Amino acid sequence: MTIKQLAKELKVSPQAVYQRLQTRKIDVKTLTHPVTKELTSEGEFVIRAMYEQENKQGSRQDLSENQSSTKELEELRKQVSDLIEKNTSLEKRVDEVIQERESFREALATSQRLQEQMINRFLPEPQAESKQTSTEPAKLTWRERITGRRKPGSSSKG
Repeated sequence: MTIKQLAKELKVSPQAVYQRLQTRKIDVKTLTHPVTKELTSEGEFVIRAMYEQENKQGSRQDLSENQSSTKELEELRKQVSDLIEKNTSLEKRVDEVIQERESFREALATSQRLQEQMINRFLPEPQAESKQTSTEPAKLTWRERITGRRKPGSSSKG
């Protein structure tokens, strides 16, 4: 078997085989038969072993890369689950804040109603002053100035 045939079998170029032998400082003449220039059984074994050793090293590297990727994936999954838990707790807190806001709005509305009732109960109705002419704009009464609104159904009293 020639180096070219062996390279084809190993799915590499013959130049790659020669370069690899050269980097390992192996003389090609020691691996080939002096007359036929074909590889001896020892030469073929050396070249095959050289490529098998590199394939094993490559598979070890792939295995270690795969293991590190698996660890990273597990860490990322843990981070995702932590973030999901945080998100859930934050959503619950947002719901609580919304409920508190609604209760505060109801309390404010109740407070305003009570304040208006207190004003109506304890402040006497103002005396009717002289009637305004239709050309004058309606003035606010002292009660309307305090509450900021007119009493329903009230006409323009002075």
